[in-house]
Amino acid sequence: QTGPFAAGAQIDGTIDSGAFSDPPHRRLTLDAALKRQLDWEGKATDKWGIPFRASGLVSYDRLIDEKWTNGTRHKQRWSVGEGDSAVAETIAAAQYLASERANLAPRRLILSCQGVDAYQYQECVSEVLKVATPVDWIGLGGWCIIGMRQTWMPTFWQTMRLVLPQIRAAGVQHIHIFGVLFLK
Repeated sequence: QTGPFAAGAQIDGTIDSGAFSDPPHRRLTLDAALKRQLDWEGKATDKWGIPFRASGLVSYDRLIDEKWTNGTRHKQRWSVGEGDSAVAETIAAAQYLASERANLAPRRLILSCQGVDAYQYQECVSEVLKVATPVDWIGLGGWCIIGMRQTWMPTFWQTMRLVLPQIRAAGVQHIHIFGVLFLK
């Protein structure tokens, strides 16, 4: 093999679901979102000339800190009532990815969770943990808004106080906090 990579080398990485880039009218089905991730592995391998395998795949969540108006996305947190549908989609996506666990091995599953307030978030985590295993990661989404609006920090801390012990009690030892996080 030519190039900077040794023979037998492989690149490992995590592939996000792509949900951030999908406007509401172009949302994918859960199986299409997973297919897009797996197709990306092949495209990366072809482009880079070295085998790429995702060590982690993220479930296809529904974002709750951005709204679309007339085809334009803007940073605005949903209300708790609006968030109910996004949480239901996020839970369904984690359940779907977990149902594909055997087909996706040896990749790690990163099961997304979110909610508008701490209690809605805790409900989402509770449901996602029902399909999680100790080797999975829990993805904590919906926090990139903090980079722009630090007024959400109390909600962030309240949420962490509720969900981190819950995640640990389930035996899951890894989390990933998505987005830009502002911490003093």
